[in-house]
Amino acid sequence: LTISNTVEMPHATLGVGMVIAQSVPEGAEVRAGSGVELKVSKGADTIPVPSVTGKSLSKAKEQLIQAGLVAGQVRYGSNDDRSPGVVLDQKPAANSAVPKGTAIDLVVNSD
Repeated sequence: LTISNTVEMPHATLGVGMVIAQSVPEGAEVRAGSGVELKVSKGADTIPVPSVTGKSLSKAKEQLIQAGLVAGQVRYGSNDDRSPGVVLDQKPAANSAVPKGTAIDLVVNSD
């Protein structure tokens, strides 16, 4: 067999370069030299993490959901310069590229 075409596509669990599918089923009889098309993983599609620092916890969660992400662990910290209930920090940081559905951990002001 020869590879007649390679199509890269996102895949949530298969790493870059792994074969997702092929046009000729496994075990099929084909003529020598026949072409096969491969669908190859280019890894997970990623999206940018929005900045939710300075927003209320409820607004931050809402924005994460709209972006295709979810709120992860919520911890509380203290900052006298910020209003109570606002997000002080987030991990991963804003503008990081992450797979859709990633949990974003938040630190919320308790003061």
